[in-house]
Amino acid sequence: MPKLLDQITIFDTELQHVINGSEHQIALDEYQLISAKLSAVQVKLVKLNLYNDVLLSNSKEFESLTFNGEEKQQLNDLNFSFQSLITSWNELDYKLRHANDNFFSTTLSLLDSVMTSIKTKYESLWSIWISELRNSFEVSDELLETQKTIHHLAATHADFIKTREQFNQVTMSLPEHTSTIKIIKGLAEKLNSLYNQMELKLPEGVKKLFKELSKGFGNNAPISFLTPEVLTWLEDNNETGNFVVKRR
Repeated sequence: MPKLLDQITIFDTELQHVINGSEHQIALDEYQLISAKLSAVQVKLVKLNLYNDVLLSNSKEFESLTFNGEEKQQLNDLNFSFQSLITSWNELDYKLRHANDNFFSTTLSLLDSVMTSIKTKYESLWSIWISELRNSFEVSDELLETQKTIHHLAATHADFIKTREQFNQVTMSLPEHTSTIKIIKGLAEKLNSLYNQMELKLPEGVKKLFKELSKGFGNNAPISFLTPEVLTWLEDNNETGNFVVKRR
């Protein structure tokens, strides 16, 4: 019996080797490899379609994509390669990847290049639109800092900082939902309104005073900063009640 068992074990091992090396197993392995590569492409295409749907649904803000001669040729090459791939698939089935002309690899390479190019175009459209919105409320950090110590603008300053951070976060990447465009427009409108409420065109003397006060060292400034120009501005903007003169 032990001898028979050994013979059966040997036979079973050899049979498994035959099965594992059979045409069916090879075909399954190839199908899995092909499927994995196609699935990766599918994920990228789904993303591009999302970007396309969102941006084109807001055509007033975004122009349609344009392609130069070289890019059009690349698209034609991709179309030819894809048609050849279908023909090869019908002829070779799972042996597709090992064909001499290997249209599978060629098509994937061309498709990846085209998808990268199109995504770059979407990113460019997005960047231009966001820059145009940001220009309506752009202000240097140094000038913005002066608003923090102007009493009647402290809340406006804080709201501006908070809203600008929200704007920066939501505009970091391409949108995948049409609602994102509406949110961004709303944030830009609010920032523009807050921007217009601030005193950004300050006289140099006033700017110097509030810059000194914003340094955080006890919110003090030398009395020499209170020039006639500064005193007039403080009076006109009802800020005099927010200041006291102290002797060292």
